[in-house]
Amino acid sequence: MIVLPIMDSNIIVKINLNFKNTNVLKNQLDPNKDGSSESDIIIGKYRLNSFNNDEIKKINSNPLAVTNFIRRNINYVDPSINNIKVNTKKYPNSDFYDTYILPLPNYNENEVNDYIYGLLINSVRCSMPNLEKQEKLDLSKLNIDNIITTSFLNKTIQLKHKSINSEELKHLLIKEGYQKQVEIIDFINSLDYEINNKEIALVEDFDTLINFFNDGKKEQRSLINYKNIAKTNYDMYISLGAFNNILYDRPLEWHNLSKEQQKILQLRLNNKKYKEAA
Repeated sequence: MIVLPIMDSNIIVKINLNFKNTNVLKNQLDPNKDGSSESDIIIGKYRLNSFNNDEIKKINSNPLAVTNFIRRNINYVDPSINNIKVNTKKYPNSDFYDTYILPLPNYNENEVNDYIYGLLINSVRCSMPNLEKQEKLDLSKLNIDNIITTSFLNKTIQLKHKSINSEELKHLLIKEGYQKQVEIIDFINSLDYEINNKEIALVEDFDTLINFFNDGKKEQRSLINYKNIAKTNYDMYISLGAFNNILYDRPLEWHNLSKEQQKILQLRLNNKKYKEAA
């Protein structure tokens, strides 16, 4: 699972991103008869753990290397290969693990999509069953602000006047050299998202927690870094949402709270006001 912190106005939300409609085979035995094992990637007849340690180390530390490895070993013209298998770590004190059936990466290389895809794959490989590893995503490191620019959005608006639907607009954008942007927004829309009620924080409370720790301590630096990522992620998210709105006539809704979550947040605010007035 990828964690995307976003700070909007007076709240910070933590959005959990994942593949949609993931099929999970629970309690798979690790007999090593077929060569597969825990934290493995299986692509047809290829298995990550059959490669040398240098290759595996590179993949463990670099999401782009994960995606490149998978793409390099896929025969995209074979219609029978329409997914890959990714194993988790073993259950504690057990020879069993879970196996995720996951989609293939896009045929075309795209650094933004490839990084996010590889991050998701590694989050599965490094997870214990029933305990997903959370990988934090900083959209600014993916250069989103230099890809979804104001000039690009203005160009998209101009092209929209010449198209009759989103598919035709995408065709015009690709023709103008903006295939990367189209691929990014379509990949973003292919992901599942969720905000847990416990993952909503008031900025004021977050700042109080930051000030609780001594200046310069690891915990304080970590919280400040998290808040800064949440700020920049919001800016990147707004740019992506603007493009999605122009292209598909609907905004991205990842950071929108459900009615239940809005009620919970309002209760927190009311309780805070009551304590301050007491």
